[in-house]
Amino acid sequence: MKKIPYGSWKVELEGKEKAIISVGPLTVKLKEALIEKNLNVTLLNAIYLRPYDKTKLKDLLHYKKIIIYNAYATKEGFANAIEAELLSLGYKGEVIVKTVPTEFVKQATIDEQREHYHLTVNDIISLL
Repeated sequence: MKKIPYGSWKVELEGKEKAIISVGPLTVKLKEALIEKNLNVTLLNAIYLRPYDKTKLKDLLHYKKIIIYNAYATKEGFANAIEAELLSLGYKGEVIVKTVPTEFVKQATIDEQREHYHLTVNDIISLL
């Protein structure tokens, strides 16, 4: 297994015009679904949330759409930091942030919450 340097992200798939920055184990399921559907998209596995990989972000500046996908946390934190960094680098395309909303959930399993808040792998693919 190849070692990922501290602060680096792993390029899971390489495509053009659209990219997904994903966090955690769902990245594997997302990669499998993207391959199965033969979609031309770059998939970055954000192995390290902080420090984040500024080189990989700079590589995305010419993309038309970037989806920041973190089904494990709210927007405040990693997603906001990445969105702000893209803007500071001069990114002009569309940024879509898909994270857990900051609200109280009375009762639901993790899978039920992902369904309810449209955070499943299929929901992310539908944004492409």
